[in-house]
Amino acid sequence: MNALEGLGGAAMAVDVPFHRFKRFIDIGGSRGHFLYKILKNNPKGQGVLFDREQVLDNAKEMWSQGGAFGDGTQTRLTMVSGDLFNSETIPTARDGDVYLMRYILHDWGKADVLTILANIRAAMDGKDATLMIGECAIPDRNFIGVPPAMYKIDMLMMNIFGDALERTPAMWEELLNEVGFDLVKIHATRSLVHFVEAVPTE
Repeated sequence: MNALEGLGGAAMAVDVPFHRFKRFIDIGGSRGHFLYKILKNNPKGQGVLFDREQVLDNAKEMWSQGGAFGDGTQTRLTMVSGDLFNSETIPTARDGDVYLMRYILHDWGKADVLTILANIRAAMDGKDATLMIGECAIPDRNFIGVPPAMYKIDMLMMNIFGDALERTPAMWEELLNEVGFDLVKIHATRSLVHFVEAVPTE
């Protein structure tokens, strides 16, 4: 997660209209590197950092007074420990929330991705909330995308995890529709990452 910042972390935080949201729930956000940028760019926003308890133990040092992110931004942050595969631990949505997942789902095959998405969909139930998935949204196998490094990552995911991969826009739409989301837009950024925006199906 630290290394992702070197792939255009600042651009990921500013090239998507995050200003539309009131609260940013970073699912699997590690120590909060990305969430910190989002909160700095949106000084009225609140943040929720969601990860495993042992990961948040490391995050607390970063967000403490005098830590790398302890510049006052921490007063707008809440940490919640839990498990992507346990729907009861995922923070419940409020109107105006956005759930962020940056480079989380490409580690998993279809069945696990559907479980994770369904758990987040359940947490949003009845609220005006949005999902933003930060991944390589590679072209539909019909031309070479930019940057070509996304194909290297695609091969790495397959080799390391078996049925994991970088997904095309058509793949994202199919997965999202299956668990009750509509794909709204795919936001390009000046980085390796696109953000796939989705909302609960009405």
